[in-house]
Amino acid sequence: MITNAANKPVLHSIFMPGYPLDGMLRQDVDTLVSDMNTLATPLVREADLQGLPAPVQRYLKATNIVGKPRTVFARARWRGEFRRGPEQRWMPLVCEQYNRVDKPARLWYAAMKFMPFVNFYVRDAYHNGEGTMYARLTPWYKMFDERGPEYAQGELLVALNDMVFFPSAFLSESVRWEALDDRSARATLTTPNTTVSGVFYFNERNDVVDFEAERYRIMGKTAVMTKWTTPFRDHQEINGVRIPTSGEAVWHLAEGSYSYVRVSLVDIQYNALCRYP
Repeated sequence: MITNAANKPVLHSIFMPGYPLDGMLRQDVDTLVSDMNTLATPLVREADLQGLPAPVQRYLKATNIVGKPRTVFARARWRGEFRRGPEQRWMPLVCEQYNRVDKPARLWYAAMKFMPFVNFYVRDAYHNGEGTMYARLTPWYKMFDERGPEYAQGELLVALNDMVFFPSAFLSESVRWEALDDRSARATLTTPNTTVSGVFYFNERNDVVDFEAERYRIMGKTAVMTKWTTPFRDHQEINGVRIPTSGEAVWHLAEGSYSYVRVSLVDIQYNALCRYP
């Protein structure tokens, strides 16, 4: 069940005390918000939408962001499932994420049930211009701790994709739009170190229904640029804003496409500058 109340605790058992990456998560969030207390959150005006491609204007109006404060920070919790390849089994997943808008950043912490009594713990991040991926199998065994330009491209691309869940972010100075046709537009997100772009697609209801981009797919020590899409579904009004509440991520390979993560929204909150309690 999705929660609207900004201060209502959300039961999310994997992140209770004892979560192996808890210290890292707390430090990450504290660092991310350390200079944000003085940031303004002005109301979105209809004039702010002027000059955007027509489908983007219709989409943003349909989300009901006009007249509401801009989101500078968002936090969300999800449940779903994840698999590492098309022939691999699905693993139950819970995750917690934090997004900063003015200086684009994203923290994503997850726990997956690898097998009975064995969890797989993951941290994906884009922060201070660097993309990283860290994982442990059980609390004691570190599987990998990777970083580099391919990770920066992938993590920043996901940060762009995430903006559908706090759509006033699409009005930020770091995002530029290009008209394509009546139901799609290309967005480009630029940071001092990395630039990414992809195409958002909208339906007749003016909901965002898909995102498509070329993203690095990491296979061991090799990174291959691959078509990546993220279909969105189950749009609802949450905190007064119409957003999708479920979706998946899909790799499109020469031998066929496969979904590797499917999630449903548990909770999302705007401009709460701290970690979930």
